[in-house]
Amino acid sequence: MGIAVLGPVQLTGADGTVRIRDRKAREALTVLALAAPRPVSVRALVEMLWDEPPPSAVKTVQAHLSRVRGALATALGRPVLTGGPAGYRLDAAEELDVLAVGALRRRARLARLAGDDHGAAELLARARDCWRGEPELPATTGGEAERARLAEEHLGLAEEHLAALVAARPGDALAELEALCVRHPARERIWELRIAALHRCGRQADALAAFRTVRRHLAAELGVDPGPGLRAAEAAVLAQTLPSRPASSGPAPAVVADVPRYADADGVHVAYGVFGDGPVDVLLLDPTFVPVDAFLEEPHLAGALARLAGGRRVIAPDRRGLGLSDPVAAPPTPEDWAADALAVLDAAGAPRAHVLANDSTAPVALLLAARHPGRVATITLVNGYARTTRAPDYPHGLPTGELDETLRDIHTPGARPATDVLGWIAPSVAEDTRFRSWWDAVGRRGASPGTAALVHRAFLATDVRDVLAAVQAPVLLVSRTGCASNDPGHSRYLAAHLPDAVLDEYDDPDGPWFLGDVDRLTERFAAFAARGGVRPDLG
Repeated sequence: MGIAVLGPVQLTGADGTVRIRDRKAREALTVLALAAPRPVSVRALVEMLWDEPPPSAVKTVQAHLSRVRGALATALGRPVLTGGPAGYRLDAAEELDVLAVGALRRRARLARLAGDDHGAAELLARARDCWRGEPELPATTGGEAERARLAEEHLGLAEEHLAALVAARPGDALAELEALCVRHPARERIWELRIAALHRCGRQADALAAFRTVRRHLAAELGVDPGPGLRAAEAAVLAQTLPSRPASSGPAPAVVADVPRYADADGVHVAYGVFGDGPVDVLLLDPTFVPVDAFLEEPHLAGALARLAGGRRVIAPDRRGLGLSDPVAAPPTPEDWAADALAVLDAAGAPRAHVLANDSTAPVALLLAARHPGRVATITLVNGYARTTRAPDYPHGLPTGELDETLRDIHTPGARPATDVLGWIAPSVAEDTRFRSWWDAVGRRGASPGTAALVHRAFLATDVRDVLAAVQAPVLLVSRTGCASNDPGHSRYLAAHLPDAVLDEYDDPDGPWFLGDVDRLTERFAAFAARGGVRPDLG
């Protein structure tokens, strides 16, 4: 029994196939399935199904969903479509192909991190088998955007599978890699895998020829040189070395996790996870595009989260537009994300929390504290800022044009940034091929190129200097002066303009809170948070 939407809609019950005859009803089911487990509002369904909704659109959608609900109950023997006008949700984790693919990919990433490339390749092959063709989506602006997102997702899955296959059985990957290079000649990751596969098969001359081919194409069509991944692949061939497996850091500490949960932020569904079960609440505002359901996939992040959750309950949201939260059609604002954080605290039953924010989420923490002072016990900002770019009265950060160009390169499909962003923000893991592969794959899961562009526009517009005087909570400013992406002037400005702030500057080349000297960070955070904010015992 199952629900399959990665291709034409298929409902299979104990007695065989259950048909949904109306195409709009099938399209509505596909939209719900692709969003699962996130709810989808009637308004969002209407906007997805019609570019110009008819006056009866809401009633029509509800009628379609009534038919879908009946068909699902017939196929699965229980009600799995729940909710109403505020949001409909598919509760079918065991039977839905979309969720099965996600679970297989997570298991494969863990297998690769443990060194089991053969097992990872088998899991990812099973995930690819779930894709049977073109999903039934409406021929609307929203439908086309979702279709493009799924095409990128499907190609990313193929790359993950082929990467595992190259490490396990490189000869089995060559034919498909050659075909993909023809179809996607500017996709550097596919060329990297092809060169690595040829090299592992002992075909060094062919590997170097492939590098020359992609170098010529990139120069002729895009006017760029090969990126760091391709250059590293060529260097490995010339040096006659195969990529070595990074030393295992052992399994990450176990963390009690409840993810995903959902909060309602004035009609926007905000996903969040709860990690740990201690008496002190921590609101973790992670700045990356890593969805909360991927926090325990990677040892660095899982280990840092375990340290943070020691004796505490860590509540971590996906900001609207990112991860498992509702998508956005316009650039979100720090005010929107602060509203999301407040809704998550309410949903999690956290009347007061210690806030840990990093980089682009620092303005969100400051807004939350200024607007809702009773909800914030302390704030710890890692490489935080009140304004993103330079201004005549603010000499810190990058010029707007320079940062805009860098961000545009990052989120433009097919483009390669002039700067190796991972090397810029996190040099300690820049040469770790497994981390880089995970980072790239999970970033694509967290935000489509279009969504990333909207979020980056929000970064460029950020300026919350006007609320600093209203922040009553004590603030610990952690400034990693050795990080190339951090201007220490940001934290020094905050230290001078916040009513109660402590500045801790030290040399650390990594920007993300879960990399670098995590022990120092979590120890300072714990000592600072001891100033108060224990959640009351509600019995």
